[in-house]
Amino acid sequence: MGASGWSYSVAYQPYVTAALEQSRQDAYDRSAYYREEPDERRPRIRLLSG
Repeated sequence: MGASGWSYSVAYQPYVTAALEQSRQDAYDRSAYYREEPDERRPRIRLLSG
């Protein structure tokens, strides 16, 4: 697994959770997130229940 760095600012919120949620929503609305394309060469794993 890899990681990427980012920096983002939001307006002051009295609650940290509200600021994080605002940041997440803003990034989602702008499509500013990384989503890896599926690797068709990698075998798919199926989980069986029961």
